[in-house]
Amino acid sequence: MVFPIVKGYVKQKTNQDEETILSILNKYSSLPALGKNKLIFTRLAASLSAINANSTFYRTICVSGGWAVQLVSYDNPETQNAFYVTIGHELGHKEKQYNRILHPLDLRFLSWTIETNCDFFGAKKMINGSRKDFIASINYKISLKNIQSEDKKPILHPTWKHRLIYATNFDFNDELIEKIKADTECTNYKLVQKVKEFYKDKHIILK
Repeated sequence: MVFPIVKGYVKQKTNQDEETILSILNKYSSLPALGKNKLIFTRLAASLSAINANSTFYRTICVSGGWAVQLVSYDNPETQNAFYVTIGHELGHKEKQYNRILHPLDLRFLSWTIETNCDFFGAKKMINGSRKDFIASINYKISLKNIQSEDKKPILHPTWKHRLIYATNFDFNDELIEKIKADTECTNYKLVQKVKEFYKDKHIILK
């Protein structure tokens, strides 16, 4: 589904006609990997132009107008690869994840672990676990978002630098969870062990 506000925005930015816009965007809305989930191109938060997606709503993945413009402007394998991993990441959030709400003092460690699991889940589900394509998708988004440097460590998401390191050097397993523990300076060792136990059947090995 493509909301009218997004159709108008994409038409303005790309000079493509509505038929072309819908023919490109609708093919993503019908991806078999979505299962029972709907994919909607819409406005996210206060921004129409952001390059973002979220899975906040039940059985729904919302994609920004900025992604819609990118997909229509650059209908090529590199863009598709990055977008597939993005959608796979949001599908990862539809899976059962560790409850971060109960541990506010360790929110950065838990959030980074969950987001990293979703990154790897997206690569496994959408690009057959290809490490090369996974790394390419992250580099694509770093370039697209024009990220030059990241001095601070956000609470809710790993930095793109860390995401690239994880994708390049790790599978999603206990070793990576230990790395995230170190990167987020988490000292709650009991919690780390509980997280490892929770994800022991969710390890993801890339090719």
